[in-house]
Amino acid sequence: MEIEENDDEIIIITNKLTIAGSGGSGGGDTGGGGTTTGSAIMNRLTPQTVTVLYQQPYSIGFEIIATDSSGETTGNGTYEILVGGVKVGDGTALQGENYIDVSSYLVLGKNSVQIKAYMDTGGSDSTVVRKTWNITTTQMALTWDYEETNINSTDSDFTFSWTVSGSGFTKNTHIIIDD
Repeated sequence: MEIEENDDEIIIITNKLTIAGSGGSGGGDTGGGGTTTGSAIMNRLTPQTVTVLYQQPYSIGFEIIATDSSGETTGNGTYEILVGGVKVGDGTALQGENYIDVSSYLVLGKNSVQIKAYMDTGGSDSTVVRKTWNITTTQMALTWDYEETNINSTDSDFTFSWTVSGSGFTKNTHIIIDD
């Protein structure tokens, strides 16, 4: 039996049984077959919890290392993207670093995004590894009443007001006036 700790999970791999621990990435999958297999590990390359702007590009990153029973690196596999437990996309899971733009799958507010990868490790079934990201999307806007085409001389005052709107974050306004 092989036990590995990475990030916030403990992954146990033995004859195609992968169990994810208390790190919040869900339970494990079991594969079939009684043959000796290698192992597959998925590591996050981007933060597990993040807040991003709604409908703006955002990629999650992960690294996959899959080996057969002799320790040799195996080929690529496939992945599924699940948002809220529902499959919304899939693709090729490369050995090494992977980045996937998930912005088109996100709703405004809280999203649980899971990447589930199926890797060949030498057994009759694929080894399954997974990670979950908690992504909150928010909208933000700045409106003001100043007409940008106005010309102001340096010896006159002018007044304008602005409003920062949005939710899910702290709003601070910094104004820099150059000469």
